[in-house]
Order: sequence, then structure tokens, then C-alpha cells
Amino acid sequence: MSYYVVVEGACSEVKVYPKWISLLNPSLTQVHSLEDVEDGCYYLVSGFGYPNYFSVIDNALKDMEVYPRIGWLVIAVDAESMSYGEKKREILDYVSTSKIATKTKIIIQNACLETWALGNKLIIKRHPGDLKLREYLRIHDVTQKDPEELPHLPREKLNRAQFAGAFLRRALRDKYPKLIYSKRDPQVIVHEKYFQQLVKRNREDNHIRSFSDFLGAFSA
Repeated sequence: MSYYVVVEGACSEVKVYPKWISLLNPSLTQVHSLEDVEDGCYYLVSGFGYPNYFSVIDNALKDMEVYPRIGWLVIAVDAESMSYGEKKREILDYVSTSKIATKTKIIIQNACLETWALGNKLIIKRHPGDLKLREYLRIHDVTQKDPEELPHLPREKLNRAQFAGAFLRRALRDKYPKLIYSKRDPQVIVHEKYFQQLVKRNREDNHIRSFSDFLGAFSA
């Protein structure tokens, strides 16, 4: 199998996906030139966010016409304020309008990458010291409730994705004061033990269900 991967962001996903893919399927190798794509390889590019990723998808489809040995187009985007189903339909409908036919796998990060990252129960202290984090947990305790069901937070003018990001940063800072998570520096969530906690949450609790899109796309 070989893949052409278009990810949502220019920072987090381009750093996180290669690490997670290697943990999920060590037989896959990242290459940085389309000419080098062969069986067992993937080529990954940033979509530079919504709505720019639609033009990147267009370019990917054209590239795959030139390089037919690339087997799958994988598109990974945030649902943001849309539902999982709405965003998936939007991407599928867009790809279906292309005259270039290709096999496609869609990964919807519902609502975003940080929502998945909140699936690691171990990052929440039993007795959090951060008062805002305590407030967030009263609103939606992500150790018990599915992080994908995190609501909007209107009083702080945060949509679901923004709330997830704020929640994750406070949780990590409260548990590990020397660790800082940001989209430019997401290294804390690429660790193997962190990744395995997300797999465990998905499979044992049936939470962060859209994470199954990622697991299914790159499984050995």
C-alpha cells in the first residue's frame, strides 16, 4: 500500500501524524518526494487549514493521476463546529466532483486533534490544582465522558475545537508543569505511551470514535 496524505494543519498534524503512523504501522516509511513513493510508503502534505485544503486536495488528485502507483488518497481534517457526519459528507461530496477517480480514505478529527488527545485519562490529575481546569471538568469530565461530546463554551467565546485546545493545554500544564503543548510544539502527545492510551480509550470505552478513522487508514 502507498498513500498520499493531506492533513489539516501546517503545524500539529505534520509533526504528529508521522510519529503516530510509525507507531501504528512501523512498516510504512515517509518519503518527501512523489518520485520516491512506492509500496509501503506515504507522502504527506499540509492543507494549511480550511478552506485552503480544498485546493491542496485538488493538487493531490492531479498528482495521483501523474503517479498512478500511489494507491490511496488520505484526507485528514477537523470537523470544527460541524458534526462528524456533516464534515465527512462535505469532503466526500467535494472529492466526488473531481473527474480524477482515486481510492480515498477520510479522517475526520472530531472536533479536532486536541479532542483526540483529551482521550488520555492519565493527563488529568485526581485533584487538579488549576481552578479553570476544575471548572472545565465540571462542565465535561473528559475522564468519564467522551471528549468528542465536548460542548461549545459560549461564555468564553470558544467553539468545540477551541475549548478542546484550551482544555488540553490546562490539563497538561497542571499535571506536568514543565511540559507545554502548542500547535507548533505538540511533541508531548506523540510519545508511544500517550498514543497507546488513545488506542485503549477508543477500543475499551468506545470513545473518541473518529480516532478509528486514523487507526483504520494506516493499520498494517
